[in-house]
Amino acid sequence: RKVHRPVAEALRHLAEAAPHLVLTVTTSCEEALRRLAQAADFDLVMVDLRMSDMSALDFMREIKHRGWRMPVIVISGQGDEETAVAALKLGAADYLVKRENYLIHLPFAIEHAIEQHQLDQTNVELRREIAERQRAEDALRIKDNAIESSINALAISDLAGTLTYVNPAFLKVWGYPSAEQVLGRNATEFWQMREQALEIVNALQTQGGWVGELTAV
Repeated sequence: RKVHRPVAEALRHLAEAAPHLVLTVTTSCEEALRRLAQAADFDLVMVDLRMSDMSALDFMREIKHRGWRMPVIVISGQGDEETAVAALKLGAADYLVKRENYLIHLPFAIEHAIEQHQLDQTNVELRREIAERQRAEDALRIKDNAIESSINALAISDLAGTLTYVNPAFLKVWGYPSAEQVLGRNATEFWQMREQALEIVNALQTQGGWVGELTAV
């Protein structure tokens, strides 16, 4: 495959300055799109502003339309500020002009674009996790409020049967003015059928659950 001289020079420079980079070269945007569709492990795309079959801007629009999120560096032979702004608005990670010694800057631009993209993806995941945690906390707060305001007597104990929480309805039913007088006591103290209550606590400890009815004092 024939590679244009500027591209060949860029490849030689990158092979020397950044030998850890694995490069795939295409001669058209259509071919690049096919390659990208076949493999999802490309970390970055570099595209010349004026390719033979498609402009870099149209190429970026197509990438965006397909939902691909890899960073894109646009390289141009002319410093067109309007085009540079348009590329950046479309999401380009960088816009490089082929000025003298631009190849020296190219490896750093590639590394920075990849690192920034990875950081952005990490931030997106963190924001998603924070949002999910917030939703879970909100749901738990709603449940807590429902338990707290329930007219039914509700209590929570650990696996040993020690009460760790009782709601106001529980205190009202049993006639205690404060939770401090109840918390820390064994739940079996509040049931008429103490032996059965002990069996239930044992079932919770050994089997992880119990289903049935029990009459309170």
